[in-house]
Amino acid sequence: MWRFYIIIILLFSWSCQQKGNSIDIKSIKIPDTQLEKPNQALKRQAGKWLYKGKAYAGWIIEKYPNGVTKSKTPCYAGAEHGVVQGWHLDGSKWFERPYVLGKKEGIHKVWWPNGQIKQVAHITQDIYEGNVKTWYRDGRLYKDFNYKNGQEQGHQRAWKSDGRIKANYVIENGRRYGLTGVTNCKNVVEKKQN
Repeated sequence: MWRFYIIIILLFSWSCQQKGNSIDIKSIKIPDTQLEKPNQALKRQAGKWLYKGKAYAGWIIEKYPNGVTKSKTPCYAGAEHGVVQGWHLDGSKWFERPYVLGKKEGIHKVWWPNGQIKQVAHITQDIYEGNVKTWYRDGRLYKDFNYKNGQEQGHQRAWKSDGRIKANYVIENGRRYGLTGVTNCKNVVEKKQN
């Protein structure tokens, strides 16, 4: 019986320690500190942003040579945390990429310099999860793919710049069914006849 009580006490103390070590992601506040990139003391090492050798917390600002802001990256404990934003040279929106403690998480968007949306991707824990769409500069759809655990799954479609179908297939149980956009090879006899 005493073994049962020891096990209960150990489990209870272990679970309390685990809660004490976890981070409440919603309560993280990015300090107002700003560093401009490039900065000799700011380095990216093993997936972390370090400032003078310590994990950086604050904003990393990158600018074009003319002084226009190129990107703003919020960091916490050396990892991207929050929405990383970028702008084209003319100041128009370039990208929006949400991160949670260094991992891509949420809806990532990219725009063409003309303001037209270029890509919308659903990402979970650094991998595609759900729908990913990509458009040509003129707004016509280029790709409409679906993912599960980072792998293509379900209906996949792509179009050429003239609007013709490039690919139209379904992936079920790891197998492709349909038009994959691959040009069929001609055999040696067909080549000689042409």
